Amino acid sequence: MTPTTTLPAAAPRLDRLGNRAFHYLALSAIGLITVYPFWWTLVTALSGDGEVFAFPPPLLPTAPTLAHFGEAISSIDILAFYRNSLAITALTVAGTLLVSALAAYPLARMRFPGRRLVFGAILATMILPSEVNFLVNFITVSKLQLTDSYSGVVLPTLAACPESAGWRA
Repeated sequence: MTPTTTLPAAAPRLDRLGNRAFHYLALSAIGLITVYPFWWTLVTALSGDGEVFAFPPPLLPTAPTLAHFGEAISSIDILAFYRNSLAITALTVAGTLLVSALAAYPLARMRFPGRRLVFGAILATMILPSEVNFLVNFITVSKLQLTDSYSGVVLPTLAACPESAGWRA
């Protein structure tokens, strides 16, 4: 006599289908809520002057125009902003990798008195919110006369973890 297999009941299958449908519906709603501010910004940027202040805001611009983009490019030196961002990012990443590797190697490979204390101090500074460091960093940078320079932006963030340096993921 061979054992018989029974097919799963239709009710649990429909229950799973209902759960999936609910999850996809909830995720779609969250996606729409998340994307809407970006969509609204794009529609506002492409709209003409009269449509910007319309209430309720339109979902699509009636007469799309790129005039606002041309005005922004001609009135602001955006290329200089990109150049500064790229330079600061490259210097910060390279410097952080160097400083972090130089600090991590002895902590990981060498046994010395106070090793746990140093590691604990590093971890303790990582839990500080970024706002705590702003004033101290500014005072230090201004006393070193590094304001308005790449060094004044890069140096305070080299040994900081990303969260305490003011970066947000």
